Amino acid sequence: MNEHLSPRLAIQLRRYGFDAVSSQEAGMLSESDKDQFGWAVSQERAIVTFNFSDFMVIHEEYLASGGNISA
Repeated sequence: MNEHLSPRLAIQLRRYGFDAVSSQEAGMLSESDKDQFGWAVSQERAIVTFNFSDFMVIHEEYLASGGNISA
């Protein structure tokens, strides 16, 4: 869960059996979007965010680079 979403949402999702983690729990608060994206890729996770447009650009760059994350 991106930091714009409450960490309580990840807790509630886990209660229903989902493997969810908040940015806060992952130690990723205030990290750049690219760093959060890179962490999610390294953990084979998806990012849940309201910041769709910025993450779409990062995702397109990731695909265009053949799956390389650059800062």
